[in-house]
Amino acid sequence: MIYKGVEIFNVAYLSTDENGVTRTLRVPPEADAALSEQGKLMNRGSTGVELRFILHSDEVRIIMRGLAEGIAQNITVLYGDIIIDWPESTANKLVSDQMSEIVIKKPSTFDSLCELAKKYSHRFSPEVIRVLMPAGGFEICDVVGDVTPPTAEYLPKRKYLAYGSSITAGSIAVYYENCYAARIARHFGADLQNLAFAGSAELEREVADFIANECEFDFATLEMGINILHIGPEEYERRVRYFVPTIANGHPDATIFVTDVYYCISDLNKDDGRAAEYREIVERVTSELNLPNVRYINGLNLLENEELLAAGLVHPTPYGQELIAKRFIEFIDGNM
Repeated sequence: MIYKGVEIFNVAYLSTDENGVTRTLRVPPEADAALSEQGKLMNRGSTGVELRFILHSDEVRIIMRGLAEGIAQNITVLYGDIIIDWPESTANKLVSDQMSEIVIKKPSTFDSLCELAKKYSHRFSPEVIRVLMPAGGFEICDVVGDVTPPTAEYLPKRKYLAYGSSITAGSIAVYYENCYAARIARHFGADLQNLAFAGSAELEREVADFIANECEFDFATLEMGINILHIGPEEYERRVRYFVPTIANGHPDATIFVTDVYYCISDLNKDDGRAAEYREIVERVTSELNLPNVRYINGLNLLENEELLAAGLVHPTPYGQELIAKRFIEFIDGNM
């Protein structure tokens, strides 16, 4: 989606009101209608959303407002794959629920960054300025400066889609680029479309249809389980049986890596046992479907115990995210 010369990446729909305020949806209205209330909130959030542009003037000013009431969040700026440095990283980079002005300039080291990116085969050219948005969502009101959307020559050739819960979104990863999906994307030189829905990844048919029919990717990871342990095994199996083949058959040339529930509080509570039961369902269903482009890996093979869980005993710590990424990368490398 393009807004005043800026590509708003990982967004399927833009709406602009009579005052010129633009809001985003990560999946389109027809899929949004099928989401839970939490899912609708996350669809209006900004997990994996980036503002991308090439800057032709000395600076650009982006006028926006965060949607998280009473909370101020820092945005992160990257020149291609290279994160902005201190002290510029702390100057005018805070988005609150009041109108905020974000000022971005080309760095004095720009020529050196371009040489570095070529030397180390970065995914993105440093000419592509990437503004990683706060997960709480935003409204954008204006862009002041000479900017144009990046063209294909400046972007990664390979594309990767990740679906999942707040774990895939990078909760507790501290910095979004540390989450396992972002680490996988960087390892494989891929552009990441992150369709994580914190607290609400419930394998809706409409989301599967959107991924199958409207998304472009060379490989995908589907994390299925932690957000729908409450629905009952029969309904869970019904959703898996639709979600996986719909996406796999919609992208026969892509490899689909399927996983389920990482180690969590359900595994510690032996009387519950729901996580183990759901893992068995995903393994059995993917085996029975026997789709040529689907690869299954048990969530316990990616994170097997509580050592690297945060205090809620659900989300991996940054070290847990790193471990999941390492093991997922090894599995993908061996099964692409």
